[in-house]
Amino acid sequence: MTEQVNAQRRRWIEAAKILAADPKASVACPKCGQGILQIIDAGNSEITDRHMQCPICRAHEVMTLRKPHP
Repeated sequence: MTEQVNAQRRRWIEAAKILAADPKASVACPKCGQGILQIIDAGNSEITDRHMQCPICRAHEVMTLRKPHP
């Protein structure tokens, strides 16, 4: 069971890396593999929370993106 959770966690991390670079990328759900993650951004000029959710199984994760200071 722990190996399964760790593998799923790694898939979420990979999805987050892809979607941090390109929020319009089509990324399969790391949990069920059937849905394409939907993205909703919320935040301000400094920080953006990128919500990633599967429309099929409703799995959900959030990553926080910080804008670099000049």
